[in-house]
Amino acid sequence: MSDALFLVGGLLFTVMTGLYRCFQGNFILEAYWYMFLFIIPYLFPVWFTLQTVCTYLIVAITVFRFVTISYPLHAKALCTVSRTRKIVAAITFGSILYNVPRFFDYTVSDEFNSCDNTTSPSLKHTDLLDNKYYNYIYGVILYFPIMYIVPLLTSAILNVKLILAVRQSRKIRNYGNKTIDAGVTLQVIVMVMVFMVCVAPDLYLQVLWRLDMDVIFRLKYFVVSNIFLFINSAFNFIIYFVMGSKFRQRFRQLFCCGKCTSTTLSSRPSRMSGTSDIFLTEGTSITNISQCTKM
Repeated sequence: MSDALFLVGGLLFTVMTGLYRCFQGNFILEAYWYMFLFIIPYLFPVWFTLQTVCTYLIVAITVFRFVTISYPLHAKALCTVSRTRKIVAAITFGSILYNVPRFFDYTVSDEFNSCDNTTSPSLKHTDLLDNKYYNYIYGVILYFPIMYIVPLLTSAILNVKLILAVRQSRKIRNYGNKTIDAGVTLQVIVMVMVFMVCVAPDLYLQVLWRLDMDVIFRLKYFVVSNIFLFINSAFNFIIYFVMGSKFRQRFRQLFCCGKCTSTTLSSRPSRMSGTSDIFLTEGTSITNISQCTKM
């Protein structure tokens, strides 16, 4: 759910901005852009909030899978549906709280054009965004650890442990409820690797922005960075569908319009049976996380 909203918000801004620049003078696009300018100060904070939620959901999934593998005796008590919902709610609340200052970054005001003696709305920085202490504390000290250092390091370390666990399980050839479900673990590993590859360009862009590199180069790289972020959110669904047996079953149940029977859905044996698709206990899965984000 958060991935889908992130894609919608991002495409709304990037695609429509590109169309406006290419077809300036079009009455419909001019009217849209006029309204869109007043939405941007609120769209940006929501978009960043969704990005934060997506980032920490990946981290949460990785942590849950690591707990399932490393502490199988405690997994039933720790990896429950109710605990998952609480964690998703905490991630959502924390993401909103962290991004509240962004609602005060931009404002729209009328700007006089001396060439044709007209006024038009213009997006401008607020005094808060131009404050050097705000930029240093919120934009550097808080932003880089929260958005990059903590999630990337946590995901990388746990992903290495998961890879080692899969290799170990292949050696002993022992799959079951009490051991590692290699299919589910591989799903998490692929998801984390895609996340790290797609977030790396955005991290590089933020460093360039803080170093005041060439503006034209930064704007061009900004497009590349956004494309990678969109790929990350879009690719998650593909990973869920290709590698998650229970996700496919839920998807068919939702979109087959009653034509798919339970017999049809369960007739094919699952390579990932024995545990749920991401978490070991009480049927908690990626699908459950997606449902939780709708709350």
